Amino acid sequence: MEREREEPVLIQDTGLTSEVPAPLYDQHLFKKLLVACCDSCERRASLIVPSPSSEDEGSPTCEEDEEEHIVRKKKGHNSGDEGDDEEDEEDEDDENAFECPEENKTEMHDTLANMYFNKVVLPEMEYVEDFADFLIDAELNELPVLKRACERYLCGELNSKQDLLTSLLLELLFLSMVFQLPVMKSMTLTELCNRYSELENVDKLLKQEEYIHLDKRIRQMCDRNLAELVDECKRFREQRLRVHAVQLN
Repeated sequence: MEREREEPVLIQDTGLTSEVPAPLYDQHLFKKLLVACCDSCERRASLIVPSPSSEDEGSPTCEEDEEEHIVRKKKGHNSGDEGDDEEDEEDEDDENAFECPEENKTEMHDTLANMYFNKVVLPEMEYVEDFADFLIDAELNELPVLKRACERYLCGELNSKQDLLTSLLLELLFLSMVFQLPVMKSMTLTELCNRYSELENVDKLLKQEEYIHLDKRIRQMCDRNLAELVDECKRFREQRLRVHAVQLN
């Protein structure tokens, strides 16, 4: 997804960067492995034997599936060499499919995603827009595990950096809302509440170049704008003010 990048905010200025060179991550073998892994595990999950309750409701049983497979195989033999070749290719694909053990499938996917993001993707990140493009790619490829890896990194940066620009925090809040990153959304809202005095006058913000570009990027990605983003901070701040800390004896 190509977008105009007018004087973007440098991640390097805020510490969100890496200087190690790396190949083009979108074509990297690691990503292909991760996609294949997730697809294979999803395919296997769709072939899991139904529970007894679903069998009672008339769902096909394992025996019925096996009989259907045998019938298809017989039809393949009767259709000649072409059917045999197709069946052999399917069997070969099944044998070569990479599947994670069910008991640690989630951990395996998260490990692959973290390694891919930190070692392959992150060295190429220079601008805030690079993170947005990566999240768009993960969304289009239906890889929430990569979105979580990106969120983990950005949340780590939010924890360790105390001098991030307010405009950058707003942009990270926007990304967390668009791509449903709840942890990062909570962290950015909390920090922005502490800087609410800077955000009260949206018209004044829109006279500053960095906020003009931010508002433009927000409008390009969805039907929101900077004012709505500030309203989100205002609502969160009002909720916090209604909450009173109670000390337990």
